Amino acid sequence: MSNPTTNREVKTSHLLFLMTIGVFVILFVSKSALAGKSAALPVTATVIANARMNTLYQATVLTISSADIDRGYIDVPAGSRFFVNTNQVLQGQRSFLRQ
Repeated sequence: MSNPTTNREVKTSHLLFLMTIGVFVILFVSKSALAGKSAALPVTATVIANARMNTLYQATVLTISSADIDRGYIDVPAGSRFFVNTNQVLQGQRSFLRQ
């Protein structure tokens, strides 16, 4: 008489072998069937908004006269300059950023 455990192991190994052969046949047939054809694959992505600002120049001293106080503002001949880098399009702000 044969051992039931051994028969089960043999059947399992045969089944695994047949499944492996089946996978290779499916891959081979599908590759040759699709040769020369193309397909579209829609892809979506979500990009997180980011911005970075670097100060290029900033005045360290401002002189305020009594005339400036009376007028309510001061003229700064060389104020601050910044560099802004972002991955977002700033609608309506393009002309402001280019000046």
